[in-house]
Amino acid sequence: MKGIIWLASYMKSGNTWVRVFLENYRQNLSVPVSINSLEIPVASDRELLDNCLGIESSDFSNNEIDRFRSEMYLYLARQRKEKFFLKVHDCYSICEGPGEQKFMFPAEATYKAVYIIRNPFEVAISMSNYYDMDIDKTIEQMSNPDFTLAGDQNKLHSQLRQKIGTWSQHVESWIDLNSFPLLMVRYEDMKFDALNIFSGILDFTGFSIDRLRLEKSTRFSSFDELKKQETKDGFIENSSAVSLFFRKGASENWRSVLKSEQVNKIVHNHSRVMIRVGYLSASGEILC
Repeated sequence: MKGIIWLASYMKSGNTWVRVFLENYRQNLSVPVSINSLEIPVASDRELLDNCLGIESSDFSNNEIDRFRSEMYLYLARQRKEKFFLKVHDCYSICEGPGEQKFMFPAEATYKAVYIIRNPFEVAISMSNYYDMDIDKTIEQMSNPDFTLAGDQNKLHSQLRQKIGTWSQHVESWIDLNSFPLLMVRYEDMKFDALNIFSGILDFTGFSIDRLRLEKSTRFSSFDELKKQETKDGFIENSSAVSLFFRKGASENWRSVLKSEQVNKIVHNHSRVMIRVGYLSASGEILC
């Protein structure tokens, strides 16, 4: 079958790591793929939309662009002869505006989706560093239902507006889908056992698994390798002037960074979903 395989996640949850692994597996080179030459596109790339549909997206409102994006994904799925990946940080949503109801990411254009999730304690720390933003403010942002990326129409961003919503809304907007198959993977499980998690992603998305190739691709996409490349050559997708994109990649860093009141705030805001995905027990005990 053909169609789009969405690599979806909230920000700073491991999406780029999965993307780098897939690039290494697909290209199967004798050296690691450069993080500055990744071929899997970002679904919200403005240039991608303009080139596909032959428009100047800067002439349109954000809501109009959302509907154009929906059309673009249908167009891409029709044009491509095989299944292909797109990275996405948007929540799964319905496009606003007149006319028939449109989903941003149409089921008709979709083959499958992989949703990458990370402990919100670690997301808060990573986002705070990436955006050079106070952790308390970051925690507030993660609970803002109106949170967007590149939403200011007074500035022409290289990325199109992305509706994010709260961390909990974002997670459930994807994992509750029943219109196409979806695999949820946890960042912490990738850290613990990358080889088997990456193997599961390949199997789910319909790629044959070659064990030696899998092992090599996992090694080539290790955090140490990514950090080494960024330290040497930079990373063109890092918009931060103050922090490396591949900074620590920790999975229990929060225990030494977050204050108890910050932990309690995150739990208060997201406990129901944290229980659903295994970060809290039903009684509220922190599990990882």
